[in-house]
Amino acid sequence: MINWQHLLMTAPLVLAICTALAGAASAKKTARSLATVTAVLGFLCSAGILVLRGVQMNHLPLSSGLDFSLWLCAVLFLFTIFLLGKLRMPVVVVLLSIMIAILAAWVLSQNHEVAPMAPALRSPWLSVHVLSAMLSYSVLTVSFVLSLVIVTRKVDKTTDRLDEWAYRLVLLGLPLLTVMLVTGSIWAEYAWGSYWSWDWKEVWALVTWLVYALYLHLRVGGWRNKQAAYLNILGFAVVVFTFFGVSYLLPGLHSYL
Repeated sequence: MINWQHLLMTAPLVLAICTALAGAASAKKTARSLATVTAVLGFLCSAGILVLRGVQMNHLPLSSGLDFSLWLCAVLFLFTIFLLGKLRMPVVVVLLSIMIAILAAWVLSQNHEVAPMAPALRSPWLSVHVLSAMLSYSVLTVSFVLSLVIVTRKVDKTTDRLDEWAYRLVLLGLPLLTVMLVTGSIWAEYAWGSYWSWDWKEVWALVTWLVYALYLHLRVGGWRNKQAAYLNILGFAVVVFTFFGVSYLLPGLHSYL
């Protein structure tokens, strides 16, 4: 018997790969149009899966790492569509599509069964906390991709433009990280009776905030292009460890994520 749920979960991965392949030739109008179509389909599939899971759960699907990653896929597909029209740089589309494919592959490897919400997650602060985290990680992922391109190119007008975009995305990402930390603390007091428990996820979320705050401080102070890009890449490495590394290597109060 065909497992339709599992089959549906493969769609974002397949469409991310198709977007990367078409994006590699997106300097040509036909390929760019094809990449846009596959990215739109990727967004619709990711959003559709979230809607189906939400109907099954009878609430917004925000209670697991799988759901969080599906939200990330959906938003990153939207960014891909936007960048296809604005930057006209195939390498950016390819790299961003690869990031989506990695996320989608991880989602595919997870248990897709819908489970009851953990008691600690039953808080009105959950939606704001998780969605602010998801949005911040999304914009920081795009900023990372732009910085990755910067460090592989000679400094020119193009890298100046990418550097400015990367900077503006961090300007958006840091306030979202702040909202994540504040609402997470309020939620923690509700769930565990303390605003701060020195849980590993909390600690590394704070480290993430500090790294990006340092990036903005140094960027305003004069760091540009490759100098700033390397620090931005470090910041994203901390994001990845905070989301994935902590969950696997340093489980704690957030182990259900």
